Amino acid sequence: MTRTGLRLFVALLVVMAGVAGGIAPGVATAESTAQDAQCEFPATFEDAGGAEVTLAEEPEEVVTLNPSAAQTMWEIGAENKVTGVSQYASYLDGAENRTAISAEDGFTSVETVIDLDPDLVLAPNTIPPETVEQLRSEGDLTVYQFESASSIDDVRDKTRLIGQLVGECEGAEETVSWMDEELSAVEDRIEGEQPAVYFEFFETTPGQNTFQNDVLTTAGGQNVAAEAGIDGWGQMSQEQLVEQNPEWLVVTEGYPLPEGEGIESSTAMEEDNIVNVTEEHIQQPAPRVVYAVSAINEALYPETENGESADDESTDEESTDDETADETNADEESTDDETNDGGANDDEATDPVPGFGIAAALAALLTVVALRRR
Repeated sequence: MTRTGLRLFVALLVVMAGVAGGIAPGVATAESTAQDAQCEFPATFEDAGGAEVTLAEEPEEVVTLNPSAAQTMWEIGAENKVTGVSQYASYLDGAENRTAISAEDGFTSVETVIDLDPDLVLAPNTIPPETVEQLRSEGDLTVYQFESASSIDDVRDKTRLIGQLVGECEGAEETVSWMDEELSAVEDRIEGEQPAVYFEFFETTPGQNTFQNDVLTTAGGQNVAAEAGIDGWGQMSQEQLVEQNPEWLVVTEGYPLPEGEGIESSTAMEEDNIVNVTEEHIQQPAPRVVYAVSAINEALYPETENGESADDESTDEESTDDETADETNADEESTDDETNDGGANDDEATDPVPGFGIAAALAALLTVVALRRR
């Protein structure tokens, strides 16, 4: 569903809530939250390295040293301020028109960044401290270094922070609101026992306290690596995989499937339960992570054409059979009664259906819900 459609749906719910009992005061909107963020300059921030980063005025030229910061700049509507990106952000629309700041070895080219002379440099926690110091001392550049993200909540915080740093608070808040709407739809689909899921990347898998673990669990799965006690990124033995027996396998597009007896004998492989996700969506802690969450969620909890889950459809079929049986019995009893009464009921007027207004309202609400699910 598009962002506009979701916003219209939310607006409809607000109107319905207002009619039912009034709208609660003090609810923060995207605009009010953006104003509360004080997107003003001069401003001073403390980064992950403990340095105080002062911006005298709103940055007009920004260099991003990692793809997640670049992706966030694109999502909040600040891509026009970006003058330099790493080679790993080349997937972004228009990135080819920015200066590539990666050296041949894939690391940051300090000389290239200094030559660009940006107003602000956004650096991930993976950038070595000496590189950050070199940019500050030799280039006299303003560099903000981020903490590592281990959850989707961290992505929300990082998005808002980047919005403050570059003067795009409203765009950042709109992006977070969009994320929340998409993840709310994901949460609505989760039901019943959550299936076991395994995700492997270069023969390692994310366990507890990792960003990818939060992605898998938010999508409605049980991360078998976390269940096996792995903390951070690690490896699962074939014996552990046999014991955990993942029902679903999440793989990164363009990479080979995991190998080994444990995964090959799993329910996931036997039933071909494989979910392909885009690398930048699941590996980069940035707003587009919701696409990875949604893709995994829709695979784990498939919906039928009428917008209901497969389990719901089965329940509905059983309910329909029961109702048909009840109606048949009722018709037979009614026929017997009419026969005994000599057909006296045939001349009686049919009573109007009571509660028609409620039925219409429920039908309208179900229509909206069906549209939202689509």
